[in-house]
Amino acid sequence: MHTLNTFTIDGVHAVKRAVVLLALLGATFLLARASIGSSTSGGNGLVVVVTLRSLAEDIRLLCNGRAQVIPIPPAGVDPHVYSLKPRDYEHLRQADVIVTTLHTPSEHEIDSLVRQGELKPKAYIVAYSVPGVRLLENPITGKPNLHGFVYDPENYIALIRYVASTLASLDEAGGSLYIERARALEARVLDALRGLDTRRELVGVASTPIAQYVGGMLKIKLALVLVGDPEAPPTPKAVKQAFIALKEGIAAVALVSGVVDRQGEIAPYAAPDKALLELARNTGTPVIVIPPPVINRPVIETIEMLAREYASIANLEEDSAMKTERALTGGTGLNMLLLLALGAIVLVAAGIAYKASLRRGT
Repeated sequence: MHTLNTFTIDGVHAVKRAVVLLALLGATFLLARASIGSSTSGGNGLVVVVTLRSLAEDIRLLCNGRAQVIPIPPAGVDPHVYSLKPRDYEHLRQADVIVTTLHTPSEHEIDSLVRQGELKPKAYIVAYSVPGVRLLENPITGKPNLHGFVYDPENYIALIRYVASTLASLDEAGGSLYIERARALEARVLDALRGLDTRRELVGVASTPIAQYVGGMLKIKLALVLVGDPEAPPTPKAVKQAFIALKEGIAAVALVSGVVDRQGEIAPYAAPDKALLELARNTGTPVIVIPPPVINRPVIETIEMLAREYASIANLEEDSAMKTERALTGGTGLNMLLLLALGAIVLVAAGIAYKASLRRGT
């Protein structure tokens, strides 16, 4: 039988000692790899949990990979009906920063856990309480409108600045990055809105109060909002009023929440959106589509998209108004002269008929 020659060092077999050393080296290598992977995915270790999917994408742009941003709920899930899962509680316990709109049931549950001390983030940001953020009054309920307030450009900028400042205070080494990225997002907002101030104000009809802040951004005066809550069905009276406003030309545009597919077809988000979309199609009214809160798209991209939609509709409206004006004035006044001549003929004919009727009467 072949035997392995061994010798001892300080009473320990050399082979055994070599095995131990190799094991230690392997463990050190694995730890180093784990450390590198952690620094790549999570930056300096900050974990940011955001309870609005679309806003989480903006904060990802803000962090630029330096911090780990975790959205709750996942994409495609309605936050109004979402229940927190075990993995969500784990993420919340790990969070250094929690950003919430404090509107949905799951957000109120998180708020209770923070207040009770079960969750202890270094920073807890309630979006509508940030300095500079303003809430409009819901035209149906008379209460503060928490639906879509991040679509207001001033609210968005104020919130992004505040989050950037908070992250910079917790991560001083990356402070300049957060501030620079916030300025870049602000510049995109201002660029998207450039030129809208020169447009004339349009009147619109909205399906839900989500459109209230969009209307303010685009300078669309809302003549009617179908419902006070996106989850509520519209009443027959509200639908009839909306139809009259669109048919009679009182409102020039309809604002609905939904998703546009690659073929340009609109999938309405809820019952009020479906009802108003049908009215707009029946009356030939242009539609502005507001993405719902379930989509996986940054708010900044939505603001840019809505500005483009409005600009195209406003151009159509201005062209239509100019054509109508030219039809009435005829440019050189020819059409107006023809209208006046036709009116005079009608008046003369009416006068002759009236005199004839008097003679017959005598």
